[in-house]
Amino acid sequence: MDIARIVVRLAPGLIVLASWAQPAHGCSCGASSIPEEIRSADAVFTGRVVEIWPIRVTADGYDGIAQRATLRVDARFENPLRPPLPTPTAETLFNAGGNCDYRFERGEAYLVFAYRGADGELRTSKCSSTRTLAEVTAADLAAFTVNGFKPTALDRGPVAPESLIHLAARRGALAALVATGAARAVWRGWGDTASGLFLRLALTLAGVGALPTAILLLRRRRFVLCAQIFLAGPLVVGASALGWAYWYALSHAWLADLAR
Repeated sequence: MDIARIVVRLAPGLIVLASWAQPAHGCSCGASSIPEEIRSADAVFTGRVVEIWPIRVTADGYDGIAQRATLRVDARFENPLRPPLPTPTAETLFNAGGNCDYRFERGEAYLVFAYRGADGELRTSKCSSTRTLAEVTAADLAAFTVNGFKPTALDRGPVAPESLIHLAARRGALAALVATGAARAVWRGWGDTASGLFLRLALTLAGVGALPTAILLLRRRRFVLCAQIFLAGPLVVGASALGWAYWYALSHAWLADLAR
């Protein structure tokens, strides 16, 4: 099979992968005010982002990489029309990287208006009144004061800087998500082709024969060859795949934001 046919048959899967890094264009928002959102939002609070982590989300028809932002809650507004809730010490919000999604930065302080989705998770968007504390005006604070909120401790100070270990783990998790997403995209792209069926058969036979082959090599004391096949080989392939995936993430704005 020539290269052109392979590219054509892989195109649907590669388009799915590209959609992770290229959010849909356009974001239409209706008019809203802070007093209205105070009463409609499921959670209104101020806090600093203590962690950003890339995860895979499959919900509401979306299958791709999302940002999981964990915020330390410094001050919380309770809707007087609803029963009081226990005040959490932290909140986790998920955003999928679309143009309407709000993107958080670690260490930054925010005023957040969050809404609970069908999956029970909190989310916010650029269409809400969510903003950094630096963008909060006196008029914004007045809206809270009128509704009984005392803005005396909006921010409890900076959070600890991200450690190099945590940074490396976050970037490694992002690369792993991109690599597995690419593998699924290519697998689906080849799924209905003769070459794809042959690839699945070959991988199935290789998986079934791996354990007997390893046992045979060990019994014959071919330890070096066994290590080369079952340790060094997969490590080289895996490292190459992760390196490509990290390069791919850095070349796309949404994924690059998660790597910073």
